[in-house]
Amino acid sequence: GEARKKVEKFKSFLNPLSHMLDAIDRLLARARELDEGLVKTRKHPESLGDIQWHYENQEKHSIAASELTGSCLSVRMMAPVAAEMFINLIIFNLFKSEGKSKDAKKDFKRASIIERVETLADMCDGFAIRPDMKSDEIRGFLDLMNRRNDLLHRFA
Repeated sequence: GEARKKVEKFKSFLNPLSHMLDAIDRLLARARELDEGLVKTRKHPESLGDIQWHYENQEKHSIAASELTGSCLSVRMMAPVAAEMFINLIIFNLFKSEGKSKDAKKDFKRASIIERVETLADMCDGFAIRPDMKSDEIRGFLDLMNRRNDLLHRFA
């Protein structure tokens, strides 16, 4: 309303998909960096030198391993969101509104992700054929979505 007009002087379009993909790229780069610095295999300490190495390096490696785990977990949760954002961006830009009700686009965006992908060719311009829901790419996409859901709801 009126308060927003006083505070909001500039309008800009920030592409949330671009921001999400940048964040995923940064997390992956950090994960690679952390992974390179971790000692992956080390025999059980037997000598005083081995024990000393573990004493000096255990905390540093534990912190790095914890950050690496967090980065990977974040990517696992963000990747499906980015994929769904891409589908929504297609709908936003290519939706065929001619001959449809004024709520058709909103209703389409609210449909399940499977329904949206299945009917992209019917509802949006730019598709020569319908997506093959049995293709490896679509199955991989749906697997990505399911793995994220399993991850989030496993203990619920």
